[in-house]
Amino acid sequence: MRVLAISTSSWNSNNREFYRRLNLKGINLKLIVPESWDFGKGAKPADIITSEDPDITFLKPSNYHHRLYYLKGMKKVVNEFRADVIYYEGDPGSIMSVFLGFIARRSHSKFIALSCENLSQRPFDVIKREGIGQLHNSILKYLLIRLSRSKIDHLLVINNDGLKCFKSIGFKNVTKIPLGFNESVFKLNLDARKRVRSRLNISKDTIVISYFGRLVFEKGVHILIDALNNLKFDNWVFLIDEFSGYKNGYQNVIEEKILNSKIKNKTIFFKADHTEIAEYMNATDISVLASIPTNKWVEQYGRVVPEAMACGNRVIISNIGAQNEFFPKDYFYKFNHNNLSKLQALIEKSCFDYNNGLPDRESISLYSLENFGINKQLSVYFKILKSLKNEK
Repeated sequence: MRVLAISTSSWNSNNREFYRRLNLKGINLKLIVPESWDFGKGAKPADIITSEDPDITFLKPSNYHHRLYYLKGMKKVVNEFRADVIYYEGDPGSIMSVFLGFIARRSHSKFIALSCENLSQRPFDVIKREGIGQLHNSILKYLLIRLSRSKIDHLLVINNDGLKCFKSIGFKNVTKIPLGFNESVFKLNLDARKRVRSRLNISKDTIVISYFGRLVFEKGVHILIDALNNLKFDNWVFLIDEFSGYKNGYQNVIEEKILNSKIKNKTIFFKADHTEIAEYMNATDISVLASIPTNKWVEQYGRVVPEAMACGNRVIISNIGAQNEFFPKDYFYKFNHNNLSKLQALIEKSCFDYNNGLPDRESISLYSLENFGINKQLSVYFKILKSLKNEK
C-alpha cells in the first residue's frame, strides 16, 4: 500500500518515529514535511533527514497558521506519488484538509485526517463559549469542516469528546487513536534514575515530585506550587523546567512564585530535550498535571501523562480533560482544579505510599507501554488502512 503522509509535527525529528515504524512494516511511505515552521518562537528550519527516516520531501508553507496554510508544490507530489491513501496529520477545519480532500477524490485515493479538538466547533457553541468576537473565525472554521467532511474517508481523533463532537456533525467513520510515545525512550531505566539523582544530589530515600510540560496558565502549575507550599512533611524535592529560551508572562510569574515561596530551596530547575526528559521522568516518583479548563480550551490529550507513567511515575491529575482517559473512571489520584486541599492530600498520600514500598513502578510502566505507545498507535492505524483497502 502506498501512503502519502503530511505532518507539520515531523518538522521535529523526534516526531517521525511513528512514520519510521510505518515504513518498516511494509508501507510504501512518502512523508511531506514543511521546510520550516513557527511553533510560537519564530520560524525555524525543519530537522535534517536522518538515516532512519522514510522518504521525506520538504515543501515551503504559504504561512504558519495551522488552519490557513498550504504547502507549495503539494499537487505535483500527489500526482507523481499516486498514493492509495493520503494521511493528513491535521484538522478537518483547515485549508490543507479541504485541498487534500479534493486532490484525493481526483486521484482516487482514500483520505484520512487527524483532529485534536474536543470542543464543539458549531459557530453558536463557539460564540457561547468564547463570545461574539469569535463570530467570523468560528464561521470560517466550520465552513472548512463542512467542505472537507464529505472528502474524508476516515477521521482520527485523540479523545472521547472529539469522537462525540465530530459524529454529531455528520462524520460517519471516526476512530480514537493514541498519540503514541516512543517506547524505546520512555521506559523504566534504573541506571538513568541513579545517574540523574546522583547528579542533582538527591538521596535514594527522597521523594521527587515533578511537573513536565509547557508552562502556560491552562496547565495549572501555580496550583501545584501552592499545594507543595502546604505539604506537612519535609522529605521531598520539586523538579521543573528552568524555562530558558522561551519565557513569557506566565513563566515569569511561576519563577517568581517559586523564588518567593517556602519551596524555593526544595526546587531543582532542569533543562532537557525530548530524549533527556525521559531520564528526569525516571528520576521522579510523582508527576502532577493540574490542567485547568477555560472557555477556549480543555486538556486535549496530556502526552506527558503516559510518558511519565512509562517511566514508572504515579501521576496525579485534575478531573476535567482528556488526561482522565488514560485511567479507569474510578482512578483515585485525581482532583478538582479548584480543590487545592485535595491535591495536597493526594501528594501526601502518594509520598506516604512511596515511603511504604508502593506503588509498583513496573506495573505502572507496563500498563502505559501496552496501551499508549507507538506500537498501540500503529495497531489502530493498520486497522483503518485495512478497512479502507477492503472498501476499494
